Amino acid sequence: MPGAERTNALRDTCGADPGATEDLDHGSRAGMSGMMSEADISTLEGTEAARLHLEQMIVHDEGQVEMAHLQVAQGQNLEGVELARHVVEDQEAEIAEIERMLQELPEAS
Repeated sequence: MPGAERTNALRDTCGADPGATEDLDHGSRAGMSGMMSEADISTLEGTEAARLHLEQMIVHDEGQVEMAHLQVAQGQNLEGVELARHVVEDQEAEIAEIERMLQELPEAS
């Protein structure tokens, strides 16, 4: 199950109001920690655009890890806790991959 689907399943399992939030994918959570503003997006160009995007994705993924850790620590629904553990694994792997991608970007001129 991809990370966004797993996060949505975690939200549903933990009893969140499905009408209160839209799907938790990378493009729909403008108010979520780590999401870029429209102003940020409109100024992006070249390598620096890629760097900013990747850095913002790390912040976003770290927010998901933080929420999932909270569920693991305080969750009372065993299925929700297990899903949260998977979210942590998935997002930490994605963060590692993004960090690798950042290292491969050429330096800004």
